Amino acid sequence: MIDDGILPDDIIIVRHQTYADNGDVVVALINDTNGSQLATVKRFYHQGSKIELRPKNPALHPKFYELGEVEIRGKFVGLLRQGG
Repeated sequence: MIDDGILPDDIIIVRHQTYADNGDVVVALINDTNGSQLATVKRFYHQGSKIELRPKNPALHPKFYELGEVEIRGKFVGLLRQGG
């Protein structure tokens, strides 16, 4: 999420909520094929029966999921960055 101003070692501030509006940066849990969950920080878009999680980095591609495969855990609201 470097292109959104989130750099390595930043601490993100997330408001706990289970919903998101299109374009929100969210923390989402994705159900993996082996039954575990993976956490990610991406832009959220709801398109019909699909959820799109879109990285800001143009070198990466968006991924599409069924509604039940993604769990929104919160919305990005800020960050903390230590000076160096």
